Amino acid sequence: MKQRQKSHTYLYKQICKHLNVPCSSELLNGIQETEIVLILEQIGLQDIEPLQLLLAQCKFKTITLKSIQKNLKLNKSMAHDNYKNELLEILKVITKLFSKSLDVITFIIRDIRMSSEHMQIISQGIAVVQSLKELRIIQCLMTSNHFSILQPSLIQNSSLHIVDFSHNYLTHQIGVLLGQLLQEHGKRRDSVDYLYRTKGESPEEDISKIGIGELDLSYNKLNDQFVKDVVPYLERDRWIKSINLKYNAIQKEGFELLIQLLDKNTTITSLDTRRNLGTTQQFQKEILRKLMRNKNTKNDLQEQRIEEENENILVNVSAIPQNLLSVISDQESPVMSFGVFEQNNQTKQMSISGRQDQFKFKSGYKNNDSGCLDCIRLQIKVKKQQQIIQLLKQEVQYLRFSLQSKQQQSQQQQSQQQQQQQQQTMNFLNLSDNHNQHPPPQEVEQEDMLNKIEYMMNELTRMMDGLDAQGSVTNNLNAHLSSTLIGQDYTRVICEREDRANDFMNILGDNSQNNSSECSEDEAKSQ
Repeated sequence: MKQRQKSHTYLYKQICKHLNVPCSSELLNGIQETEIVLILEQIGLQDIEPLQLLLAQCKFKTITLKSIQKNLKLNKSMAHDNYKNELLEILKVITKLFSKSLDVITFIIRDIRMSSEHMQIISQGIAVVQSLKELRIIQCLMTSNHFSILQPSLIQNSSLHIVDFSHNYLTHQIGVLLGQLLQEHGKRRDSVDYLYRTKGESPEEDISKIGIGELDLSYNKLNDQFVKDVVPYLERDRWIKSINLKYNAIQKEGFELLIQLLDKNTTITSLDTRRNLGTTQQFQKEILRKLMRNKNTKNDLQEQRIEEENENILVNVSAIPQNLLSVISDQESPVMSFGVFEQNNQTKQMSISGRQDQFKFKSGYKNNDSGCLDCIRLQIKVKKQQQIIQLLKQEVQYLRFSLQSKQQQSQQQQSQQQQQQQQQTMNFLNLSDNHNQHPPPQEVEQEDMLNKIEYMMNELTRMMDGLDAQGSVTNNLNAHLSSTLIGQDYTRVICEREDRANDFMNILGDNSQNNSSECSEDEAKSQ
C-alpha cells in the first residue's frame, strides 16, 4: 500500500519536473493509496495541468473536492474571480477523467458554493461516467434549480447507487423531479430483470445496485408538499431501500403519507425522519414497526430465493441408473448424494497430505518429487470437476428421457382409457340391441305359440269364409247345373275343407290344455 502511495507521489514529482512546475506540498499531502483529496484554496492555476496528467495515470477510486472554510455565508472569497476560474478548471479536469476512466467510484464535493455553471460541468461528467457508484454534494448551497440541471444526467447514468445531497437548500420543488428520476431508474432495472428472467439466466451483478438505492436528503428544506409529490412514485418503486429525510420541515400530513407509503412499498427498509417539525414519538414508533416488518419480509424473500436456487442446483444422484453411475467410480471422485459432496477416503487423504505439504513448505522443507504438488492436485481437482459435470449432464439427459417416457406412457394410458370407454359404450349399445333382437327363450316360445295360434285362427276364418262362399256357389250350381260330376267335385272339396277345419280345432284344443297345465305348475312353484 505504501509503495503504491509512494509511486503516486513519485509520479507527481516527475510530472512537475517534466513540466517545470513547482510541486504543491498540499496536493502531495492529499494523494493517498486509492483516494485523492483536493483542497480548493491550496490549488492554483499552475497545478491544473500536473493534476490532469496525474489523474489520467493513477487509478484513484475516490476523488474529494472540498474547501477549508465551512461557513459559506461568511466566506467572502467565493466572489473572487480567480477562485471561480480554478474551480471551473478543476471540474473540467474531473469530467474529462470521467469520460475516459473506469476506476472512479466515489465523487465528493463539500463546503463549496456551487453555481449553475459549475452544475452544468458536473452534469456533463455524470452523463458519461460508467463506474461512478456514489455522488455526494454536501453543504454546497445547492438549490432546486441546481437539482433540475443535474436531473437529466442522473437519469441517464445507470451506475449510481448512492446519492447524497444533504446540508443544502433543496425545497419541495424537487419532488416531481426526484420522482421522475426514481421512476426511470426503476424502469431500467425492471427491464433488465425481465430480460434475464425470460432467458432463464441469473445476472452477474446485483440488479438492485445498478441504480439509485440510497438517497440522503437530510438537512434541507423539504416539507409536506415534497412528500405529496414524491410518494406516488415511491409507491410503484421496488428498488430504493434507504431514504434519509432527517432535519427537514415535514409535518403531520407528511408523516401520515409516509406511513401509508410503507404499507404499499415493502422494499424500503430505512427511513430516517428524525428532527422534523411534525416528529412525534407515536409517528416514530409506527414507522419503525413498519420498517421492521419490511426488513423481515425482505429476509424471508431472500431465504426463499436461496432455497429455490438451491433446489435448482441440488441434484439427486440416487435417481441415476447404475450404468450412468459407472462413469465416475467412488475411488476417483467424491461421493455425491442428494446434491451434497461428501469426502471419501481418498479425498480425506488428499486434504491431509495437502496440509502436510503446506506445513513442510512453511517449515522450509523442500520436496524432491518431480513437478509441483499443488499443480498436480489442482489438475486432479479439475479432472474430478469435469467428470462430475459430465455425470450431471448425463443425469439431465436421463431425466429428460424419463420425463418423455412418462409423458408417452401417460398419453398411451389416456388413449387406452378412451378406447376402453368407447368399447364399453359400444358393448352397452350392442347389448341393448341384442336384447331387442334376441329376447329370452321363454318369450320366443310364447311369441311362436301366439304366432302359430294367430296363423291358425286366420287360416280357420279364411277357410270358414271359403266354406260360406262355396256353399252359396254350390246352391247356385245345384239350381242351375244338372251335371252330377261337377256336383261331386264340389262336395268332395267341401268335405276336405271340413276335415281340415276339424284338425285345426283339435290343435287349438291341445294348445289351450298345455297352456293351462303350465300356468298351474307355475302357481304351484310360486306357492
